[in-house]
Amino acid sequence: MLQSRIRAGELDQQISFIAPVISVGDANSDYISGWNPVPPSDWARKVDKPGTELVVADRITYVQDTVWTIRYRSDITPQMRIVHDGRVYEIISIHPNNSSRDRWLDIVTQLLDTETT
Repeated sequence: MLQSRIRAGELDQQISFIAPVISVGDANSDYISGWNPVPPSDWARKVDKPGTELVVADRITYVQDTVWTIRYRSDITPQMRIVHDGRVYEIISIHPNNSSRDRWLDIVTQLLDTETT
């Protein structure tokens, strides 16, 4: 039997996913008009990477990568976002965890310091 390095007890952070609501605009320009929750919420392991400050649009912005590990789900897409403790994280990439076969997903995100729920 394959031995996983991740234990269920390490999933100690409750997160939820939100998906964009796409609306059709003028001249075929679709836009995001809101965000809908994607049930169910999940328990995850959170690993924060070192953050940095960047100048984006003439303002200093804090950027921090976070890796979330959850039980495998096939309905998560990079267009979604993660909400945790009132903070919103943009999904950068989703890939199966190296230590398991379709048991765990690693989701790399960036904290959006300008958005809250």
